[in-house]
Amino acid sequence: MSLLARQAARCLHFFAVVVLAALAPIAFPTDALAGIAEPATAARIRSNDLHPPGHEQPWETIRLPDNRPLVQPGGEESAFWYRVDFDVAATDLNGESWAAYIPYLRDGGRIFLNGRAVEHIAETSETLRVKWERPHLVSLPDDLLREGRNVLMVRTQPRLDLGFPRLSVGSAVELRRINEWRSFWVLTLPQITIVCCALVSLFTLLIWAKRPSEQIYGLFGLTVLFWGLRTLTFVIETLPVEQWLPWRLIYHASTGGFIALMALFCARFAGLRVRRGVWLALFGYWLICPVAMLSFGMAADPWMHRVWVAGFIPVSFAAAGMIFLAAWRRRSKTAYALLLALMLAVFTGIHDYLLIVGRLGTILPDWGGHRMFLMHHGANLMLLVMGGILAQRFVQVLTDLEFLNRDLERRVAEREAQLEAQFQRAHALERERATVEERRRIMQDMHDGLGSQLFQSLSRAERGSLTQNEMAASLHSCIDEMRLALEALGTTDDSFLDAIADFRFRWERQLTAAGVRSTWQIEADADALKFPPQTTLQYLRILQEALTNVLKHAHAKEILVRITALGKALHIRIEDDGIGMSGDSPGSGHGLSNMRRRASLLGADLQIASTPGRTTVELRAEPAAAAA
Repeated sequence: MSLLARQAARCLHFFAVVVLAALAPIAFPTDALAGIAEPATAARIRSNDLHPPGHEQPWETIRLPDNRPLVQPGGEESAFWYRVDFDVAATDLNGESWAAYIPYLRDGGRIFLNGRAVEHIAETSETLRVKWERPHLVSLPDDLLREGRNVLMVRTQPRLDLGFPRLSVGSAVELRRINEWRSFWVLTLPQITIVCCALVSLFTLLIWAKRPSEQIYGLFGLTVLFWGLRTLTFVIETLPVEQWLPWRLIYHASTGGFIALMALFCARFAGLRVRRGVWLALFGYWLICPVAMLSFGMAADPWMHRVWVAGFIPVSFAAAGMIFLAAWRRRSKTAYALLLALMLAVFTGIHDYLLIVGRLGTILPDWGGHRMFLMHHGANLMLLVMGGILAQRFVQVLTDLEFLNRDLERRVAEREAQLEAQFQRAHALERERATVEERRRIMQDMHDGLGSQLFQSLSRAERGSLTQNEMAASLHSCIDEMRLALEALGTTDDSFLDAIADFRFRWERQLTAAGVRSTWQIEADADALKFPPQTTLQYLRILQEALTNVLKHAHAKEILVRITALGKALHIRIEDDGIGMSGDSPGSGHGLSNMRRRASLLGADLQIASTPGRTTVELRAEPAAAAA
């Protein structure tokens, strides 16, 4: 609870600073400046004359400022004359220039000095409507000033404001400082507000257009937009009569839109679900203004000021209640800051409402006499806090996103490291499995080939049924089997053509020694076929079986071996001029069966054609089969 108290104290301190800043313009001590007179009383008379009434007229003495309520709808409107007396010393006549500073004169008027007109501030007429927000600094000609008592008369015909300020007379240099100071707060600052509202609303609404789900950005953007439109009332001071009704309609509609959207923003910030009935109620409140203005014209304008505008008070307090609940639940600085800023805007709005209806002058005469509107300062602060909350939210989202990206990168790096380690283990296991598989295949080949022949030869030798020549032939067959395995398994780059070269070198000598003339035709492209050693071994065994059959059975004189490896296809063709396969069918015998079995395992097509005087063995392996 102590943390909550400290946060509340900081917010109250900030609130006090803002209030003092807002009140600075009206607390300027003009009467304390050297050479500045600020009369506390004046004479007043109701008259529509365009020239100052005479002293014999029934003037009444009043205290300044003259605070009175607005004319009731349908009431009488007439001009008022104010007479202010001030003294000028003889030493002041030859000094610096003099001026009269009028803090406000919203309906314009005519200023006379000692019976002579010195200034005409544009007034409402049949073709022009005015609502001056700026202060007025009227130069007093030196030739009209006189030693002793001087009379300054001001004629005004109020339509929007029946009050008259406590004006100041004296040094033009000193009064110009005061005039510029108040002009900044009532004219320049609203101009800055309008530009900032236009830029902020455009930026925020663009974000909402890209992210429609972020409703809080849309509410804030529209709230700022309506507030910028409403603030134009401090900048647009004169308009043609035909444009006055549309402008007042825009002014009131933007005021209602601002209040309704501000309440919706607070509900969204507090995390509350706005029911359909609340939406309809706010929309209905906003709709009253355009319907009334379009139906009754300017006759509805006073009612808008007195009755309809008062509706913002319960709406604003409801919004403040929602923010209070959010602050109580979350204990967050942003919620406390928004609550205090909203309360400041509400109280300054109540202040301005009492000022418009003329009640503030009754409650606080001196304060109300300055007629300084404060709501645009309070609302600016509230919008600044709202924008700061969204900016903090946006930054927090970026921070969270950056943290998530870093965390994701870390997790991805860790996962990559794990995958790399698993890959290395899998690769090692694969190499080990391949090695074991290769050993198994070699052992199987040795068992089925070389081992089987040695075992058969050993068995026959032990029985004494093997002659010397048969023993030599068996040993030669075992040696051929061993050499075939070495040729297939001994290549380092898995090149099929390298194994064929070694195979050809050995078999050319054997065929020549047997009296068979051999012709070898090998055609291959640059990208020669590469097979695993076991695949190469199977192809070489098919070749060896075919050549062995030629030597043993064909009694051939010539043999042609054609090997074509183009692209990824392999074509092997063996032709001889022997006696052919007479007696048995072309598919008989263990040698031919083994050849067909091996071709089937390789996915290749083996065709054997034999006629007397010509036998052809042809093996074709398509790219998919050859690559296998």
